[in-house]
Amino acid sequence: MPAVRNSLPGSIGPWSNFKNLPDADWVESAAPAMKTKVEMHIRQLTVASLLSLAVISLAGSTQAAKAATPLALCNADAEKICPGVAPGGGKIIACLKQHKDEVSIGCAKALKAMKAKKVR
Repeated sequence: MPAVRNSLPGSIGPWSNFKNLPDADWVESAAPAMKTKVEMHIRQLTVASLLSLAVISLAGSTQAAKAATPLALCNADAEKICPGVAPGGGKIIACLKQHKDEVSIGCAKALKAMKAKKVR
């Protein structure tokens, strides 16, 4: 336990709240421990920030990958609307085109973009 300075009995005034302050020796010996805790918190905040940036970057790259393959937007629609159609030979795309009123907006845009590319 650190040595404690005793205040004068019955002290009154602005310094009366500082009755049991630790010795300067104790403060100096505790300083490295406090510095270590602060450094640990800084490291934890740095790691948390880096992880947050990684998650945000990953989400952006996933959206970019979906945009790179427009028909990826049709995967859920194909599973829901054309469950029995075997892949290959353009059968799934033909099924989605037959049910163009039932597909999602993203898939409809992807099908239109694919049609526009074929016309060129």
